[in-house]
Amino acid sequence: MKRVFLPLGSIVAIAAVCFVAADEKQKPAGAGQAAKTPAKSGAKTAPAKAAPAEAPPAAAPKASPEEQTARLIGQTLVKIYNQRDGKAFSALFTPDGEYVDEKGFVFHGRKAIEDEFTAFFKSNPETTIDVELTSMRSIAAGLLAADGATHFRRAKSEPAVVGRCSFVAAKDGAKWLIASLREVEAAGNQLSHHEQVQQLSWLIGEWIDEGSSSHVHFSCRWDESQNFLLRDFAVHVAGQKAITGTQRIGYDPITGHLKTWIFDSGGGYGDGYFHREGDSWVLHTSGVTSDGRMASGTNIFTRIDDHRMSWEGVDRVVGGERVPDIVKVTIVRKPPTPMAKAK
Repeated sequence: MKRVFLPLGSIVAIAAVCFVAADEKQKPAGAGQAAKTPAKSGAKTAPAKAAPAEAPPAAAPKASPEEQTARLIGQTLVKIYNQRDGKAFSALFTPDGEYVDEKGFVFHGRKAIEDEFTAFFKSNPETTIDVELTSMRSIAAGLLAADGATHFRRAKSEPAVVGRCSFVAAKDGAKWLIASLREVEAAGNQLSHHEQVQQLSWLIGEWIDEGSSSHVHFSCRWDESQNFLLRDFAVHVAGQKAITGTQRIGYDPITGHLKTWIFDSGGGYGDGYFHREGDSWVLHTSGVTSDGRMASGTNIFTRIDDHRMSWEGVDRVVGGERVPDIVKVTIVRKPPTPMAKAK
C-alpha cells in the first residue's frame, strides 16, 4: 500500500445491508367506478378491461456474508492507511502476518510491518490509497480471500499509480485480521525513469550558499536521455576548497528508490539512496576516499521554497573515525545574468 494502498485494530461486526423493492401494483383503470360514457337506449355496456399489472422491480442481489466481511476489511484498511499511523496499520494484521510490497519485499510480523509503514508515512505525509475489491470468497472455515484494484498517491500533487492487491484474512475470535497482504503494480502503469526522477527536478539550475563561513555552489541539469539529473558541485569551508565533484541521480528499478552515484575531484567515489521526509530529501551514502579509506555520511537537502534550500552533512565517518558535521547552510538559486535575461 505504500505504492498502491496497502498495510485494524478490531474489526467491528458487520451490519447487513439489503435493498427493499416496492411491491405496489397499479389499480386497473376505472376499477370500482361507474362508466362515465352515456349508453344508448337499450344498448348494453361492455365491461371495462383491467390494465395489465406491472412486474415489481427486481431486487438487488444481497451480498453474501463473505463479501460483506471482505468489503469491511478493505474499507478499514483504506481508512487506517489514510490516517498514516504505522502502529494502527500493523494492528490490522495477525501477530505473524505478512505484507509483500509491489517489488516483492516481504515484511513478516507486526513489528516489521509497523517499522516499515511508520518510516514510510513519515517520509510521505500526504500519501493516500483507495481500494476497489472485485473478487471475494471463502477459502475455509474462518478464512476468506479478496482481490482488487488500487489507486496510490504519494502526494496530492502527484498522479495516482494504479495497481492490484490481494489479501487473506483469518477470523480471530470475533475479529477478522489480515494474515497476508500483497500488492502488485499493474502492467503498463509503472512510471518511467524520467517521471520517477522528476521528483527532484526542483534541483535544476545554478545554486550558491548564504553561509558566513562556508561557500557551496552547484549546478544541476537533465542529461541527454532525460532519465538522469547531473550535478557539478564545489564546497568551500573557511575559505578552503573542501571538495568538488560530479553526481548522477537516477531511478533504481530493483529497489524502487532514487539512487545517486558520486565522484569527487580527488578520485574518491560513492553511491547511495534518497528517501523523503516531508520537505526534506535524505541521502545516505557510502564509498571510498582517494587514499583508500572507507567513508559514509548523510546529506540532508530541505526545500524551503522555489529559490531556497538548506543543506547539511551529518553522521560522517572516514576510515572508521567520526569526523565533524558540516553545519546547515542555506543555498539560494543564482539569478540569471543580465545577458541571459536579455535572451
